[in-house]
Amino acid sequence: MEFLGKRSSIAVFALVAVVLLAIGYRFFTGGPPPPTRYSIQEIEIEGFHHVYPLFINNSNTLLIQATRTGSNDSEILSINSESNSVVETGLFRHSPSKGELGYWPKSFNDLGEIAGNVMEATGPTGEGFVWSAKRGLVVFSPQAGGRFDIDTINNRSEIAATIYTSATTTHACITSPSGEINTLGIATGSGVSALNNLGTVLGWKKDPFCWFVADEKGVNDLSMEGISMESAVLIRVNDLGNAIGNCQKSDSTVTTEGTLSDGYPIEGFFGNQAEGFGRLKGISGMQNLPTDINNHDQVIGHAYDQDRLVGSGSLLLERMRMIIEGLREILVGHPIHRRSDLGDSVALTWIDGELYRLEDMVEDKGDWLWLIDAQSINDQGQIVGNGIRKDTPRGSFTPYLLTPVEKGD
Repeated sequence: MEFLGKRSSIAVFALVAVVLLAIGYRFFTGGPPPPTRYSIQEIEIEGFHHVYPLFINNSNTLLIQATRTGSNDSEILSINSESNSVVETGLFRHSPSKGELGYWPKSFNDLGEIAGNVMEATGPTGEGFVWSAKRGLVVFSPQAGGRFDIDTINNRSEIAATIYTSATTTHACITSPSGEINTLGIATGSGVSALNNLGTVLGWKKDPFCWFVADEKGVNDLSMEGISMESAVLIRVNDLGNAIGNCQKSDSTVTTEGTLSDGYPIEGFFGNQAEGFGRLKGISGMQNLPTDINNHDQVIGHAYDQDRLVGSGSLLLERMRMIIEGLREILVGHPIHRRSDLGDSVALTWIDGELYRLEDMVEDKGDWLWLIDAQSINDQGQIVGNGIRKDTPRGSFTPYLLTPVEKGD
């Protein structure tokens, strides 16, 4: 009986400790303990450097851009995260050797298809493209004087795009795999922002300006009460119909010179047509930008401080600090990293309305210091982005892959 009493006491103390830990986490961070833990690994490709992750799909495939050793051309590659096999698409993001002709990937579906815009040294050529392992490269050429602005390719191989027939005339459209163009029955002065795998389209139209949702029910204005509609940007919509975006903060003001005089302008929002939209929690005093959402409504993004040098005398202080830390580097023999090297950027995730720093959710950080952004998330909860390790060159970053750790592992 005495032994059972001791075990009961231990259980009570353990429970109290867990409760106190949870209370302490909420007190010091402003939120509950993370509901998920992650393992972290560096994204590396033999024979390539300057690796930058773009997307991760539900087929465990990453789309990245990377520079081949001995070359200045930045190539687009896909990597299977399980087999580590690499597919060379033959596309270049930046290609000095090819007169700067390049391809800007803007969407990557679960079939491995890539969609985006063709680029040259002076900017977009006006052409859109789709690449797949089966069909290779297909380029969409606009009418003379126009351009394709491709946004998304879904798992039905439908492409959402804004077509410019002139510098000022735009049409929201969906292009079928066979090349047929559907303008959704919307007049000119419209464009698209997001498309999901069920064919739901989010977009905008003018005169007067409003956002719309187009699905099997037709085209309807999108109610965004409480969100500054003119400053809002819709970014993604998942297969549940939930969308994310960013907008100007309600507490920021703009002076006659066009500069912010109070607060920071950008914060994220989340919602849908039926239930409305609400603002996402953010880190105070920083730009808070959601970048992606999966079909479990987990949102990722990052916050950054672009104005850290604003203020009387702060530039001089910053230069003095850099000189001092440069001397420390010489003495210590390796880079001394500062989060401010990259604009004080912080990788974030929103789960059930709560905000978390991704670096606080990594189970074993090892040599990782910080996670500075989050670019893409799949339905398995894997996340790709960029961070800083102890061996990361000063002012640079290291790409990472986060994978949820199963409870009990």
